[in-house]
Amino acid sequence: MQEDSKAFQKLYEQEQSRVRRILYRITLCNQASLDELTQEVFLKAWRARAQLREPEKWSSWLSQIAYVTAIDAYRLVKKRQELQLDNFDAIVANQPYGDQQSNDNLIVKEALSKMDPLHRAAIVLFELEGWTMEECASVMKVPLGTVKSRLFHARQKLRDILEGGPRHAGSQ
Repeated sequence: MQEDSKAFQKLYEQEQSRVRRILYRITLCNQASLDELTQEVFLKAWRARAQLREPEKWSSWLSQIAYVTAIDAYRLVKKRQELQLDNFDAIVANQPYGDQQSNDNLIVKEALSKMDPLHRAAIVLFELEGWTMEECASVMKVPLGTVKSRLFHARQKLRDILEGGPRHAGSQ
């Protein structure tokens, strides 16, 4: 048990920032909620560690837990109308588009906040995290065709939002 705990601590230190990035990009929650969600992901992973059959796939397994946790949290927050968009730049440091001007970051954040969480997740995992479509399908537990469809619609929605097109007005 002591060895498990030390190994888990090391994995936590290695994976924490990536998990936080995934959680934030899908939920767009505030710092306190992000801290709670991160703890929840690692607590779920700790409790379910015996179910991990292939330790070399730890990262994918943990990403799947983060994805499911983020979608569940987003839906809960959406129902309660408590979605907050705090501290975007500080939370997602080292993001692929982090070198752009902060105004561009705010525009992208605003556009992502207007998207359905399943479409946002597809964009986040594929475009921002750099995963393959197969990895996205595995983590999202959907067929490859569903990932392709979500990416197509997510890109279209993002383009419409950024261009101020008519398709984004009032629809999710």
